[in-house]
Amino acid sequence: MIVLNDAIIEHKTVGVCLIDIDIVIKAFTKECSISRWHDEYRLIKIENEEATFKITISSEDAKELIKRLGLEEQKSEIFNNASTFRIKNETL
Repeated sequence: MIVLNDAIIEHKTVGVCLIDIDIVIKAFTKECSISRWHDEYRLIKIENEEATFKITISSEDAKELIKRLGLEEQKSEIFNNASTFRIKNETL
């Protein structure tokens, strides 16, 4: 089984991590999201209400993932410059 950790080519504790977009696409599930604050993007996985995976990715990689996965933007009701991109709700 492919997991998000498999997609990390170069991990940085500070700054943008280099990822393999094709592997992220294969590992992306409904528990995953991309969060944006201003121009900074993070790839996140939440399991049991806890972040089990969180890395900073480039805006180019984020935009490519959002496009290829067809993610839906959910704007923050509290912060003007924040959004979360998730898999579209199939039950609508």
